[in-house]
Amino acid sequence: MKPVNEEVTRQLVAMITQEAKSPGLNKAEQAELIMACITMAMVVLNFFLVVQPHDAWVYWLEATLFRIISKIIRIFDSDFEWRKVRAKVEAMIKQKLEAHQLKVLQHLRAGQEENLHFFKNAWQSYSNATGEAKKIQGTVLLSSYNSMITVLRSNIHHCKIDDYAVAGLFEFAATANIHVILLGVGIAHGKSWGFPQEYIDNVIRVEFNRVTGLGTRVPAIPRNVTQSGNSTVVARAVRFGNSTVFPRAIGLGNNTVHSRAIETRNSKRIQRGIGEALQMRLLLDAIEKGESEGLSDTLIGSWKDAYSTMSVASRQVLSIRDGEYEDYPTYVHRIYRHGRTLVPRRKRREKLNGHKLAAELRRFADYDAILTQYALSYSEYWPYLTGEFQVPPEVFRRADREIFSGPYALGSDWVTWSKDREPPLTDRSGNLTSILVRSSVNIDGLQTRAGMFWNMHTGSTTKGIPNLIELAPGQLVHNVDLTWGNKIGTLRFDTYNSRTNDSQSYGPYGSRLHAMPPSKKKEEEKKKKNKVDHTKGSVAVNRTGYALSSIFCTKWSERSDSGCEGVAFGWRPIFLAAETYNLATT
Repeated sequence: MKPVNEEVTRQLVAMITQEAKSPGLNKAEQAELIMACITMAMVVLNFFLVVQPHDAWVYWLEATLFRIISKIIRIFDSDFEWRKVRAKVEAMIKQKLEAHQLKVLQHLRAGQEENLHFFKNAWQSYSNATGEAKKIQGTVLLSSYNSMITVLRSNIHHCKIDDYAVAGLFEFAATANIHVILLGVGIAHGKSWGFPQEYIDNVIRVEFNRVTGLGTRVPAIPRNVTQSGNSTVVARAVRFGNSTVFPRAIGLGNNTVHSRAIETRNSKRIQRGIGEALQMRLLLDAIEKGESEGLSDTLIGSWKDAYSTMSVASRQVLSIRDGEYEDYPTYVHRIYRHGRTLVPRRKRREKLNGHKLAAELRRFADYDAILTQYALSYSEYWPYLTGEFQVPPEVFRRADREIFSGPYALGSDWVTWSKDREPPLTDRSGNLTSILVRSSVNIDGLQTRAGMFWNMHTGSTTKGIPNLIELAPGQLVHNVDLTWGNKIGTLRFDTYNSRTNDSQSYGPYGSRLHAMPPSKKKEEEKKKKNKVDHTKGSVAVNRTGYALSSIFCTKWSERSDSGCEGVAFGWRPIFLAAETYNLATT
């Protein structure tokens, strides 16, 4: 799969900052879209941060970064209904944040936004200043930057909520995004902003490596490498502040790596101590100066809270041995897997019609999809944010992971996930180009073509009338309307073409003869008994920020009139779509 190009990344930035909006999305869906697109914000930054500081559009880029960060913070405000996504996960795992915890998180977000505003004003003053005034403003910019990243470090500790880690993972991931973005910006632009090299080396660089796992858990291979036969020899060393560490690579023996590790261990610890002391001293100076200048209580309060928290946390960080610190991506994946164990399972083996089995698999599909959209995907990019190191193809492959919805109705044929197994990581063979729906009074068979290859046909290959949907270049299926009962009754596909801005629907195919939804009276009775009717229903199936990538019948039967008795859907990120319409491999 091909990384996004410059034209696509510019469109992504516009989308994320709501300079351009997808049609037909309400306010809540736009909020979800922004979070779903944070994955691509990482790609945007990875692409743009390697730009030379004097390029004409760098000012535009830096201003855009502030808008992105601001949107990430505000996504959790009460005005956005994205909280419903977290509520859905809380309901799944029976783990709900308490009112006092939400109040603390709201207080932290207010501090983050105030710091961002203060930092943005300092950056604008520095950008507009000249001569001696620029040096003075550079000092203010350094102070505001240091204060904000220290506040973010402090807030991360509060987001790791004991016994509520899964429910609090969304706040953790959002805060981690801002923290890592700002560290990456500091590494890329700190020198041009006049930051002392000591600060860049001992504070920003060390902190970035620690929280992303770069150079320890994550290979740090510079973009400039030379090939020598079958071995890869790094052309230059990876700089960790003032110490030099060579990454593990073919061509460097174990003894060399071991001796190098021993040689640098002490210097890295000393460097960490220098960085912690420098960061805390700058924060204390900012508090004293801020109080004398009458800065807002919210801003000063966030600095004092951070100073208090980090005074304890810094000692803990310094006592941790190399390689034992749990970086942000590792934490996100660990909490995701822990949350999976909390999703309710059937108490006994399903012996009847499979509705409860399908409902269980649907819960896991929803949990996996939500956590992938809002936490796992963009954590993949954190270590590579500065643009200095090669982004392994596996990172893009994991970010392009297919997520699922369903099965709806019953059955588990062709379902690749379970209560004990995450959905597998598979390659995208191309964008979805064709959908074949065989239908009569029910949906009889389904098949899709991605790129130039047809996927496996599921259901009947002979029953029903074949209906072929041919998608144009840029045309993506963003929603499927579905009804089901004894059989899958109807399917309707809603599409949007990003190139022509046209919307079009196909269907509905089939009928509601065997898919009549329950009456309102019966629905109310079920609700009173706290039960859900999995045997009949209608639903709009979609994953915001994702497009349909597969559809398959999970059970087909000839009894009570033939037809599919269950269906499931796969989705992949819109903004990692293959650039060529019918490209099989990229």
